[in-house]
Amino acid sequence: MEEILGFENIGDQDGFLRFQSKAAVGNTADIKLTPSVCGLMGAGTVHHIAWRAKNEE
Repeated sequence: MEEILGFENIGDQDGFLRFQSKAAVGNTADIKLTPSVCGLMGAGTVHHIAWRAKNEE
């Protein structure tokens, strides 16, 4: 998250790590540290993430 995607680790709380980018919107990513079920679909799950890039390279 930090080295490749350029996010900054801004802390952890209640079993989540929080990362933030310099973008004006959509700049926060929370990662749950506790184990969870793989492949579970339903309300509140992520179905895709759109990343920004500086340029085509």
